[in-house]
Amino acid sequence: MSAPRDAPASVQLLAWSAVVLAVVGLAWAWHVRQRNRRRRARTEDRLRERDRVALALYDDLLQSTQGLVLNLQVIASRLPPAEAPRHQLEALLDDADAIIAGARDRLPELGDLGADEPDLVQALVRLGADLALRHGVQFSFHGDPRLPPLRPAMRREVFYIAREALANACRHARAGTVELEVRHRRHSLVFEVRDDGRGIDELALAGPARLGHCGIIRMTERTARIHGQLLIRRRETGGTEVCLQLRPQRVFRHTLPRWLAAPLQRLRKRLAAHSASHHQKDSP
Repeated sequence: MSAPRDAPASVQLLAWSAVVLAVVGLAWAWHVRQRNRRRRARTEDRLRERDRVALALYDDLLQSTQGLVLNLQVIASRLPPAEAPRHQLEALLDDADAIIAGARDRLPELGDLGADEPDLVQALVRLGADLALRHGVQFSFHGDPRLPPLRPAMRREVFYIAREALANACRHARAGTVELEVRHRRHSLVFEVRDDGRGIDELALAGPARLGHCGIIRMTERTARIHGQLLIRRRETGGTEVCLQLRPQRVFRHTLPRWLAAPLQRLRKRLAAHSASHHQKDSP
C-alpha cells in the first residue's frame, strides 16, 4: 500500500503509521490467539484426562462393589433360612442391589458424549430428551435454538454444568416435567433448567458438602472456572431452578480482539477526517 505522492507529508506519515500499526496489531493478535489456543488445548486435555480417570475409577468401584455383594450373597445362602441375621443380611443385599442399579444408570452419563459437539444447544436437547425418556418425565426446550460458535473449553464446561442439572432434575426431583431454556442477549448468555418436583432442600444449598450433594459442588466449581454465575433455588410454584449466567465475550469466539478493533476503528475515522479536510483545502 502506498500513499499518493502529491499528498501532504503529514497525511503520508499518518497513512504509513496506520499500516504499520495494523500489521503489528494483526501480528500480535495472531500471536495471542495462538497462545490462547495452546492454553485451551492443554486445558481440554487435562479435563478430558480427568474425566477419563474418574470414569475408570467409578467403573472399577462399581465392579468391586458388585463382587462384594456376590460374596455376601454366598454367605447369606449358607445361613439357616429362619434365622434373623439372614433376613437382615438379605435386606442389606437388596439395598446394595438398588445402589448398584442406580450407579449403572448413572455410569453412561459420566462419558463425554455431546461435550465436543459444535452445536451445544442441540446436544443438550438430545441429552435432556434421553434422560427424560429413561426416567419417565416430560422434557421441553424453550429459547434460542442456535448459538454463535463457542470456545471449546467453555463449551465443555457449560455442557457438564447443564448435564448435571438435567440429570439431577430427571433422577432425584420426582418431577413430572423438566424444562431447558437458553437465552442469548447482547450482554448475557443464560442456561436454565427447571422442574416441577419436590424442590431442593434448603439445607443442601447451605451446606452441600456436608450433606453429600457432590453435584452442586461440581457445578459450582465448573462455574467458577469459566467466571460465570450459578443460581440454584426453590421455585415458588414448586420444584427447583438452576440458572447459569455467562458473559458472551468470555464464551464466544471473536475474529478480532476488542482491544484491537476499537483503536483501528478510531484510526479509520481519523484518516477519513484528515482526507476530508485535505480535499476541502484543495477545492477552489
